[in-house]
Amino acid sequence: MEIKFSKSIITITSVFIITLASGVSNVGAILISSDSTFGTDTITLDTDTGLQWLDVPLSTAYTYGETLDELQSGGIFDGYRLATQDEVLTLWENSGINTGLLGSFVSENYEPIVDLMSFVGVTAQNGNLGDGISFDFTYGNFDNGIVYGEPVEEGTWITLAGISAVPFQESAYDLTGRASFGTVPFGNDNTSHGSWLVASTSVPEPSIIILFATGLIGLGFMRRRTRK
Repeated sequence: MEIKFSKSIITITSVFIITLASGVSNVGAILISSDSTFGTDTITLDTDTGLQWLDVPLSTAYTYGETLDELQSGGIFDGYRLATQDEVLTLWENSGINTGLLGSFVSENYEPIVDLMSFVGVTAQNGNLGDGISFDFTYGNFDNGIVYGEPVEEGTWITLAGISAVPFQESAYDLTGRASFGTVPFGNDNTSHGSWLVASTSVPEPSIIILFATGLIGLGFMRRRTRK
């Protein structure tokens, strides 16, 4: 018996590889919302980094220190960790936010920030720019290098990372967004602030898929004879 792969199968597989290979370098990060033990659509997967981001409002009831407690085995956030500053910046950039404009409300960042908020949530809607101009924001702790279990000096301040968006209100700030960093005391218990918590997951590597498809083509050229 002679086993062959038809020329059409080889051609289709070849086209698949070429298409996939060309798409790998052009397709950017994709954010995917999914469910978790915390509820529906409470996790956001960044396909570029493979990080799963827990909705920020879920941690607004916890200070930085309390969050560290809950990240330990058996805690409510067991399996997660505080994101690093670089990871937060990468998420922002993968969402289309121009991080070269940190600290300023600009129209360019409005839509990307609103879109990201639709994934990770809004921690408060009472931001105040004065003159009755309010804004929505999502602010949270990230890893400030404080080690769990070690004493924290009195008067220690930590840095928060946040995104803000001003809806239409007939003001100069209408439809603008801001990505920024700010500092608060270590014991900050403002329930408008949460934490940027992440868990790692494995995202299928396109190169692995290509390698698999290449193997199929290789099989297409193999012939095996079985004699009875």
